[in-house]
Amino acid sequence: MLKIRRFSRFSLPATVLAIVLCGAGAPSAFAAETCEWLFVQKQALSGLHKIYWTPNAIKIVCETQGYALVTHAPDWRLYAYRLDDRVYRVCTLREFFITYPYQPRLADLARKRSIKLGTTKKDGLEIVRYRDQQEDGTLHDLYTVESPAVSPQVSDLLYAYYRMTPARGVVYRTRFENLPRNRAHSMAMSSWGESALRSDTGAKDMVVTTEVKKLPYHPADFECPRGLRVGSGDDIYTSKAQKKQAESLVDDLNLGGKFGSK
Repeated sequence: MLKIRRFSRFSLPATVLAIVLCGAGAPSAFAAETCEWLFVQKQALSGLHKIYWTPNAIKIVCETQGYALVTHAPDWRLYAYRLDDRVYRVCTLREFFITYPYQPRLADLARKRSIKLGTTKKDGLEIVRYRDQQEDGTLHDLYTVESPAVSPQVSDLLYAYYRMTPARGVVYRTRFENLPRNRAHSMAMSSWGESALRSDTGAKDMVVTTEVKKLPYHPADFECPRGLRVGSGDDIYTSKAQKKQAESLVDDLNLGGKFGSK
């Protein structure tokens, strides 16, 4: 059973961290890889991330908030955890996508609607640029890595986490140029992440890759650490230290009440 928590448009794109799920043991590694890639990325709303990926596995680490998401073939169970408080939760990808909502089947349709503008080589990778002009006149440029090819589950988790339109490959950069004919329509038709960047006109980057590394494959990079206890979604989304800091701020402002209480 899912418990969905609503966030403001400026909160982190981590709805999964507010899901109440059944606990399970940590996964074993999927060991058919020889190397892995690390992308250091900045997302316009949620800050700094490290994305570890192979064709059959992905781990998303939010450095700003201190949690991680990880999944891999063959079962694709999704683990959300944080190490400072030693807690984790687990769900299926399908459950994760329901909370956004995100529809993986639309990825191929979105690709057909997009125009391929070209391919460039950077950081030892081929980066393909696509452009989609949406109904409101907004231009959306997606830069994606398609070689090495990844499982759909890898790309789906990353695009869903960033609250982006479904696509294929590993996102390298995404950019909007907002010239809407009808801004209200623009906001209504956008995903959560896209809407937050459509409040003004002009070009804006939503995701930017700042560093790329090719590393030897380490199975432990795609495992949920052992010895963690099952915690609530709030336990993973916000650490004890972060909650304490927020409560201190509330006290300083004389607002009263505990952080997170109604």
